[in-house]
Amino acid sequence: MPVATKYAIVIPSGTAEDSELFIAGQEMQLLLKEATGAIAPIVSDNNVASYKAMHFFSLGNTSLFRESGLSLSNDLGDTGYLIKTLNNNLYVSGNTDIGTLFGVYGYLEKEFNFDCFAKDCYHIDKVNGWTFAEYNLSEIPYVNYRANGNKFILSDKITMYRMRYTNRNYDNFAVGSASMHTAFTILPKDKYYSTNTNWYSDDGTQLCYTAHGNTSSLLSMKQTVFEYAKEQLKTNLTGKTFIIGSEDKYTWCSCSACISEINNYGANSGSAIAFCNDIADMIYEWFNTVDGAPYARDGFKVMYVAYNLGLEAPNSTKITCNDNVTVCFAPIQMDFLQKIDSTYNSTAGQINFYQYYLGWKQVCSEMSYYLYQINFESPLAFFDTYDFMIDFYRRMSDEDVFYLFDYGHRENNETATGFQVYKNYLAYKLSLNAGDYLQDDIGYNSYIESVADSFFENYFGPSAQTMRSLFDSISNSTRENGTLMTSYISGKWTHAKQGPNIVYRDAFVYTENNESYFNNPEMFDGWINLIEQALADIEYLKTTDNNLYQIYYDRIALERISVYYMAIECYPNRYQNVADMKAIVKADALRFGITMYDMATGTDGVLGYIKDLYA
Repeated sequence: MPVATKYAIVIPSGTAEDSELFIAGQEMQLLLKEATGAIAPIVSDNNVASYKAMHFFSLGNTSLFRESGLSLSNDLGDTGYLIKTLNNNLYVSGNTDIGTLFGVYGYLEKEFNFDCFAKDCYHIDKVNGWTFAEYNLSEIPYVNYRANGNKFILSDKITMYRMRYTNRNYDNFAVGSASMHTAFTILPKDKYYSTNTNWYSDDGTQLCYTAHGNTSSLLSMKQTVFEYAKEQLKTNLTGKTFIIGSEDKYTWCSCSACISEINNYGANSGSAIAFCNDIADMIYEWFNTVDGAPYARDGFKVMYVAYNLGLEAPNSTKITCNDNVTVCFAPIQMDFLQKIDSTYNSTAGQINFYQYYLGWKQVCSEMSYYLYQINFESPLAFFDTYDFMIDFYRRMSDEDVFYLFDYGHRENNETATGFQVYKNYLAYKLSLNAGDYLQDDIGYNSYIESVADSFFENYFGPSAQTMRSLFDSISNSTRENGTLMTSYISGKWTHAKQGPNIVYRDAFVYTENNESYFNNPEMFDGWINLIEQALADIEYLKTTDNNLYQIYYDRIALERISVYYMAIECYPNRYQNVADMKAIVKADALRFGITMYDMATGTDGVLGYIKDLYA
């Protein structure tokens, strides 16, 4: 039986039903009922007189909030929030609707230990005799925009919000395209190339940020980009960044003017930063005009995407980003299986990613990051980026980060194997809360362990211990005495001993999937046995709660895909039942909506569809 309540949830009148603020009211009502048994009605602020005997959850910029004397700081950004108890009412509000929605989850987390682990998997305490607690806090995330990169989250909006993520195309993020490769969207070649050849690199594959040294042409180029940005700002009244990113090619202009700028700034990117600084200045000058004032907004930034041949930072004594420019560091060639300051990632004579990262922090005061958590050519394999994640998120928590995107299973798969669901949860917890646990290594490591324990207990239930053993065993297989095994072969660093790392090319997110990359096949036997044990752990639920059994069965079966796939690829002649294993991999992958085993963005350029696997 629902419990009668003395509380009402108040939202501003006229709130659109598809808005984040309306969702905030629904989520507060739903989860409050689940935690307390009480149903709190949702009312608009023009109807609160009918509920005078009640206490209010005021969400967003209601008339109650405006009359309370409370105010919001610009420091909250778009995703921070205020939670305040005043006169027996609770106020949750952010500078944006999504900030208020995240504040609802922040309140539920503090009051009822709410946590979301995956789609259809969350926890909230059940309590009796609950009353308002006193709150007086503002929460400012160290990452303003946290964009999720997994389709299995993006396809379920409520799960995405519960993890306090935004969609990459969220209106409050980008004006114009939210892609990282916008050069030819802003200045399309079919429109401008024939009359403004100087705007493009000498091979025509990128923009030339010097216009080949032609001063009048460069001014015209900047004016054209500004006019495009201006139109986008008029169309999107809430967007906070304008992205200037290279095309997705490993090229740069080599005209004499660009070579001169490279010699001056010490890197290709110097001329691009000078260009972005000028565009940002033009936008802000327009904001201060009568025409531009209606479209002005706090915190707006031009974003330069540091990628491929534009990855290296310029000399900070020669140029820096102005306050209205952010740099999105996207080191796609980096080895994400190791920390950024590892031997490979910081080796002189190769691409020194660590020095590039440190260099950009000298050039730009508010960085953005575009990271990679997937093996594009073998997305069914376990891809152990955990060392990198844990270390780099800790580094980020010491910064003010404008934007973060973890590229995962974004394009094709409704879900993902190889413990990618856990990786997504870990990224959520670290990007949201990691800064609270940075006092010492022991505290931080203890937090990481608690995150893992919480996920496995809630997601795998009775098989939690077995599945945690499986995860630890696969992850530890890439290490010996805690050190990632590497060797230097034929002029390239390779992970030589264990792990689905296979043989690396220039880009560590691109690998081949047909090498025997484990030299200890008995490991696979152990992992297959752990999968069987996990299924045995839940067998009793068949007779006590068959629906719950099916939930846990599917979650174990999802991870079985990766174990079987790696075993088959490495040692296809080892297993007498290999035909059955192949059938299970294919059937389960299709059942779960995993459509590809090779995302074809790497070296061979061949799409690998599950329907064609083991044909």
